[in-house]
Amino acid sequence: MSKPTKECPNPERWRCEDGYSSELETVEFLEALVNLVKPKVIVETGSYLGFATFHLARPQIGTVFTAELDPTYLKEAMDRCLELGNVHGYCLGGDKLIEKIGLPIDLAFLDSGVDDSRVNEMKALKGPMKLSAGAIVLVHDTNSGDHAGHRKRIYDAADALGFVRVQFNTPRGLTMLQEKT
Repeated sequence: MSKPTKECPNPERWRCEDGYSSELETVEFLEALVNLVKPKVIVETGSYLGFATFHLARPQIGTVFTAELDPTYLKEAMDRCLELGNVHGYCLGGDKLIEKIGLPIDLAFLDSGVDDSRVNEMKALKGPMKLSAGAIVLVHDTNSGDHAGHRKRIYDAADALGFVRVQFNTPRGLTMLQEKT
């Protein structure tokens, strides 16, 4: 779990399957968001072991396209979601997945590496016909502690690309983006 930060001074109040997966409260929020906005096309980058993938797919509302660079992790994520039947996994980078999908994306959860991967994914989402009207983009690992540099890159890219943003003060940080209207 992350260290305390000024906006999240008690990270021990959150739960996590392991030190790398999204917080359980975050994946439960993702599932609730799917139930709320009913997206047809959902993109996840960085599926890791598939905990978030499972919660994005469990409502059986849309199709989930997930990208993971590590084939071992991707297999575990796909095995976790096998019985759901609405998940398509790809062993490639998130920006490549976004370019590959020929449908407007309604909901995206960007949780790949904390290098420039997510900024590249955000840029790919701004390509022609990539986001549907009102689409929601969530970027994980945007706290002001361990991920301060990453947060700044995400914020700068969001501003430059014309997204409005809302920061959720979870231990690892979650930023919600939507195109300005």
